[in-house]
Amino acid sequence: MRPEPLIELHGLSFTYSDGTQALDGISFQIRRSERVALIGPNGAGKSTLILHLNGIYRNATAVRVCEMPVTKPNLAEIRSLVGMVFQNADDQLFMPTVFDDVAFGPLNMGLGADEVRRRVTDALDAVGMAGLENKAPYHLSSGQKRAVAIATVLAMDPQVLALDEPVSGLDPRGRRRLIELLKSFEVTLLIASHDLELVLELCERCILIDNGRIIADFPARELLSDAPLLEAHGLEKPWSLRRSQE
Repeated sequence: MRPEPLIELHGLSFTYSDGTQALDGISFQIRRSERVALIGPNGAGKSTLILHLNGIYRNATAVRVCEMPVTKPNLAEIRSLVGMVFQNADDQLFMPTVFDDVAFGPLNMGLGADEVRRRVTDALDAVGMAGLENKAPYHLSSGQKRAVAIATVLAMDPQVLALDEPVSGLDPRGRRRLIELLKSFEVTLLIASHDLELVLELCERCILIDNGRIIADFPARELLSDAPLLEAHGLEKPWSLRRSQE
């Protein structure tokens, strides 16, 4: 039996207030334990799509998370189920200390002090940031900020981890550390990224979108091997695949 879908999109469309249509009839499912990449050129709709998954943008008739429509009464539960990591970690870290940032979500879930402390400790351990609890987030490196941002959502014990351009702005060492960290997680992953080498390494399924529409939805290696398809949508075949097929 196939695992049940955690995320369901049925004909999701979205138009910004200036009339720009960002999404046009997007439909797919993501099942438990899947690792799925969203790829496409700038302006394809990747970030807009991800922001629908925990209700930052809402279309209750088109998006369901764990069988719940993304509506106001369900938002608190949905946001504990879908951990969102933004492209800019500074958008996610706003408290005086790392501890306060990681504790923010569990406290808003109404958890007791002992459980909050346990979750903070476990989340920081999971991302290799133990010992930084009392440090101000603005004193952290870019890689440390990204790891702490992930810890803030891990502390909510999510079933889905959604990341928007997770390695953007990281140096090669920070990029490698983050990839290895993401490999270690057992949660369902949805990653929007231009880094197709990262996609190839982390994801078994790849959804290509452009102009707000799904162009292809295939196993990652199959889709990322199709150079003409990628080039038609502003992307390049990963170097590791080009090299292996020479």
